[in-house]
Amino acid sequence: MVNITEKIKEKGVDPDFNEALIVRSNSTIEDVCDQIHRTLKESFKYALVWGASVTHVPQRVGLGHLVADEDVVHIVSK
Repeated sequence: MVNITEKIKEKGVDPDFNEALIVRSNSTIEDVCDQIHRTLKESFKYALVWGASVTHVPQRVGLGHLVADEDVVHIVSK
């Protein structure tokens, strides 16, 4: 299982890391979007990821990016 923290915040407010979104191993950003809301993929622009699955911190990724254990994901939509 992969432990993903969905980081939703407003400008100037620190993110809340108390709740995690748990997804299966080998899950993609698309799978994360599906777990949050089934229509989120339709308005998806990109995701920023902090963690082991990326080279740069943060890294801008698309729906096909594989997430790793304890990645922090920020989804940007239209």
